Amino acid sequence: MAAAPDPSPPNVTDVTTNEPECSRQEVLSCALPVWYEQFKAITIKSMFITLPQEFVEYLNSNGLVLPEGCCLPSHIRNDVKSDESISDDDDKIEWSDSDSNPATDSKAPSFPELIRQISDGIGALGGAVVPKLNWSSPRDATWIAPSNTLQCTTAAEVVLLLKSSDFVAHDLSTVFEYSSDRNGTAKSYIAYTLCLRKWMPIDPSSEFRCFVYENQLIGISQRDYTAFYHHLPPHKEAIRREILDFFQLKITGRFPNTNYVFDVYREEEVKM
Repeated sequence: MAAAPDPSPPNVTDVTTNEPECSRQEVLSCALPVWYEQFKAITIKSMFITLPQEFVEYLNSNGLVLPEGCCLPSHIRNDVKSDESISDDDDKIEWSDSDSNPATDSKAPSFPELIRQISDGIGALGGAVVPKLNWSSPRDATWIAPSNTLQCTTAAEVVLLLKSSDFVAHDLSTVFEYSSDRNGTAKSYIAYTLCLRKWMPIDPSSEFRCFVYENQLIGISQRDYTAFYHHLPPHKEAIRREILDFFQLKITGRFPNTNYVFDVYREEEVKM
């Protein structure tokens, strides 16, 4: 499963004093809509929707009121409302639907064309998708999803995850935080894009994160660093060899940055 490459992996010889920096352009090169066409044949099928500025401002605003015509089913709303973890007044979630009292509820924003595009995209990708912005998926917000995963089958679930995610907020506000030219006067224009990726069940033990420095693959690790998978060590050399072959055949020389990170999902054959 492909992830937006990290433009600045650490220098393995000196992490504290010689860490390579990246430019704004290198960060922009790591956005999924930028590199997707180049690697379309070896990554998960995706669709892209350019976000209107009004929706970007909505994502940046405080509170959580779903847009008009974008209501979750009642059983999902009830599940979220009953979750004690979101009971803090500062994180109050306000649900807007046809039964709400307009005199007391916050006014719901309206993005009918965008909601239609999201719904059409979900249908075109088989009925279930994983949403993300240019760089990040809202994987920190799965606690609010009915399935506790990134799987979305409705536009309302997509918007709910995006609006609840700090990772998405980072894309919108501080994506150039560690760029070498972050203090420059030239402001890079970002065309914020909603990326809908076809949903597929992923075995976390089959995901690997690969580190490239000066166009050389210098390291491979588990993507899931929170668990030890006992069945992997006997296949260590085969995994290393397959990923190295895949990198040399499918990736090297095709990505514009010299330092980056990419993820692979290993099935019967390695799949980026």
